[in-house]
Amino acid sequence: LKLAQHLKIRICTRTMSHRLPKLQVPSDDGVRCLLMEASEFARAGDMKAAQGTLRAIVSSGAISAPTQRQILTRWAAGTYDLVGEMQKPTLQTPKQSKADGDTERLMRERGLSRNAAVEYIKSGQLEMEQLQQEMDHPMDDAFEQIKKRGPP
Repeated sequence: LKLAQHLKIRICTRTMSHRLPKLQVPSDDGVRCLLMEASEFARAGDMKAAQGTLRAIVSSGAISAPTQRQILTRWAAGTYDLVGEMQKPTLQTPKQSKADGDTERLMRERGLSRNAAVEYIKSGQLEMEQLQQEMDHPMDDAFEQIKKRGPP
């Protein structure tokens, strides 16, 4: 009966393993090594040694009591690779190429469809606009001077 209750609890916690809290562990290699050792004890089923190692880490001040509870929750859920989870890379958005950025900018600014924006770029009209913006416009300078002088 006790084993059945244990298995029932184990099954319930395994299904909730995706809801486990994020660990807040210091980046000290010594602490990580001790956590790996404690996790290996827990994986092997020696919970007494695992909790003893974990208690020693907490008493040294390397991790806090809430972190200890988070680790115990993970072990109860069957997640023993604590250090590997801490080292998981975060998802980064892929960098866009210049062409994709130009296409999206045209779509937003002018309300073009993707195909129309791609055609606009392929026909060279975007490059022509950029060149015109970079060129000197002597008439613009003349108009600015006239505006500054005011009406005749």
